[in-house]
Amino acid sequence: MKVLICGVGSIGSSLIHYLSLYYEIVAIDTDAGALERISSVYDVQTICGSASDPNILEQAGLSQNSYVLGVTQWDEVNLVACHLSHLFGAVTTVARLENRAYFQDSFSAPLSKYFELNDSFSSHQISTSCILEALDYPYCFDVLPICNREAMVLGIQMTPFHPWVGKTVADIQESSGVRLIRIMTHDNQWIPTACDVIGPRHALYGMVAVADAPLLHNLHDCSDRKKAILCLGSSPTLFSFLPYAMDRGLNITLLSDNEDDLFLASQQCPGIQLIQGPYNDPKLLKNALKDQDTVISMGASDEYNILAAVMAHSYGIKHTMACIQNLHYLSPLCVRGVNQMIHSGPRIVMDVLKKITQQEDAWIYPLQGMATGMVIQSYVRPESKMAGTMCQDWQEDRWRIVALYRNNALIWNPETIDAGDHVLATALPEGYNIFQQSMVVPSLKTKAARPRPNGG
Repeated sequence: MKVLICGVGSIGSSLIHYLSLYYEIVAIDTDAGALERISSVYDVQTICGSASDPNILEQAGLSQNSYVLGVTQWDEVNLVACHLSHLFGAVTTVARLENRAYFQDSFSAPLSKYFELNDSFSSHQISTSCILEALDYPYCFDVLPICNREAMVLGIQMTPFHPWVGKTVADIQESSGVRLIRIMTHDNQWIPTACDVIGPRHALYGMVAVADAPLLHNLHDCSDRKKAILCLGSSPTLFSFLPYAMDRGLNITLLSDNEDDLFLASQQCPGIQLIQGPYNDPKLLKNALKDQDTVISMGASDEYNILAAVMAHSYGIKHTMACIQNLHYLSPLCVRGVNQMIHSGPRIVMDVLKKITQQEDAWIYPLQGMATGMVIQSYVRPESKMAGTMCQDWQEDRWRIVALYRNNALIWNPETIDAGDHVLATALPEGYNIFQQSMVVPSLKTKAARPRPNGG
């Protein structure tokens, strides 16, 4: 199966990172240097040129088994590339569209019809979803809803004084309701066993039912949700975020040196407080932090966003977020002083995988970081080897069953696997193919039957 990725910027490189493990990738971009950097890291074919050029698309060798992802920074190029790809026989096209007008109800359906789009997305809208989830779980470096939002996958960084330090995985799971699925250090990661002891420098991934989340809020002294938020810098993500922030009743202050963006923000959200000036100015930032409990850096520069978040933390702000474009900054062992890195890449990969695998009964959730692995939710067919077997027979160092989603209910300690269950498994990067071979997930080239249980 061939996947054309048109554009190798922050979104395109995220897709290449995850998808190149399982698919034949062709990367198209007008930037020869960017393509050279991609080909030096990943085993992909590269073509220098515009994805809206028919000659370039013909050179890519599109066929009826091809999938096209238009993810350049230009909406028009993405639309034309997807439309032309259909003429060359592509089976599925997905376009990145950042202009909010494209998603208006009166326009989105005709747009998809006339440009023959199978799907579209806005990276800024996805980033906004990530920010809102991060506000609900401020003690986590990563937040991922699964199982129709009945469960969450949470990343939690340990500190020397964290109550879990020195305890075994079994003790933590019994007292908190969290099922730990990954332990990470700077140079290693593994799927934990019951007897593993948590250390002060570990980063953890755990899975928890939403109903049990208040236990974690109380453990981390976060029963009060954040209300006073200082937004630093301005970008399209800011204007995507503001309406949701106002709907939540959040008190928003905006610090930006862009006079036009300050005016637009005041028109969109009349109650917003405005401060004009560079958000990386230490003196100005310190004055703006009065009575704030959360800082979100969402300017155009990754470096400035991280710097401003770190400075805010040094001034006493406990909860800081930085919106980033460079996937390499996205690490479970994140920059000290930045609680949460916001990047739309992993969530976009999750959505794209649903389309190009053509399997509506299998969901793949990439975890944060360049090589952290994934969580998989997969339907067990009657003909699967797993149907009617014991869970303990399917434990492996590189992947492991965490729970079952049966009849729209989570089962944390299942004994048997029945046909119709949804298996929830965690897999290291090298464990995904082994998981496939266990015949839980059929070949990605095979179109699967539509399941009835709710997905992620």
